[in-house]
Amino acid sequence: MTVKGVSLNGNRWRCDCHLVGLRDFLRNRSVAVEQEPPICSSPDRISGQRIADLADAELACAPQVSPTSSFEETIQGFLRIIFQFK
Repeated sequence: MTVKGVSLNGNRWRCDCHLVGLRDFLRNRSVAVEQEPPICSSPDRISGQRIADLADAELACAPQVSPTSSFEETIQGFLRIIFQFK
């Protein structure tokens, strides 16, 4: 069985780092995609743009940030204790 075409329009595409593979497929495809190319619906800065036209920098995701240490402060009477966890 051979795929002869694919329909991707009509979807609300969130264009971020998770769509790099789809963008690459759209650029290098050997399968026909309908006449209306898939368009980004978000984020706002690239809404309305064709997915295939986006650069890597435009398909960015927010970095995952996790604290490397945390602090807890305990005050009992006149004694102040600060704990640092790593």
